Amino acid sequence: MVGELNDSPFVLAADAFNDWWQAGSGKPITVADLAEAVLEALRQIGTIVQDPTQLARLTAVTPTLRRAKARARVGDIISVPAGRLDQHLVVILCRNRFGTAFGLIRGRYPLRRPATELDAAATGIAVYCDEHAITSRRWRIVGHDDRLLGRFPTDPEIYHRPQPPFPGMPPVGEFGSAETASGPLRDLTAAEAHAIDLDGSYQQVYLHDQFEEVIAALIARRSP
Repeated sequence: MVGELNDSPFVLAADAFNDWWQAGSGKPITVADLAEAVLEALRQIGTIVQDPTQLARLTAVTPTLRRAKARARVGDIISVPAGRLDQHLVVILCRNRFGTAFGLIRGRYPLRRPATELDAAATGIAVYCDEHAITSRRWRIVGHDDRLLGRFPTDPEIYHRPQPPFPGMPPVGEFGSAETASGPLRDLTAAEAHAIDLDGSYQQVYLHDQFEEVIAALIARRSP
């Protein structure tokens, strides 16, 4: 029915809503209040719609609320499923041109039990991943602790494998190079390249489902 209306009903509805709002108490408008205002506006335009009998059948306007997508903040602690009863925990470190960096926290934690005193479990390892699992609520925001940020790099690096020189690009070191979002490349040592498995399983950025599969291995391989 709404698609059949011309401009006049919408103009009248806007005027009716404005009059209703100005005559109100000044308190915040609830969704239920707005629905009542829309219903009253529709009743007022009954004489100019194409089929007034359809409007007469309208007795209520019921809004359908959509659940807002979760938006995590830097410092939020995120629960990553580790099985039916356990979870891994990570902390959001930053967002930059590489993506979102997550700080890995050692151990597995029971579901529905707030984790405390995570400083000692912070690995110092930062991994880039997408946030789709947060916005879809597969990964839950379970806490916030800005103190954890000091246990991780403020500008986490990604790593480049050794490769022949490429015109116009910075040269990569003999064992690979590290790059931050805000700085130049630096050469890796052989020990660093080995620790991150640069010639093997290393990825610069993970998709959330990949990250779930490898988080335990990343912690085990790269933790001291």
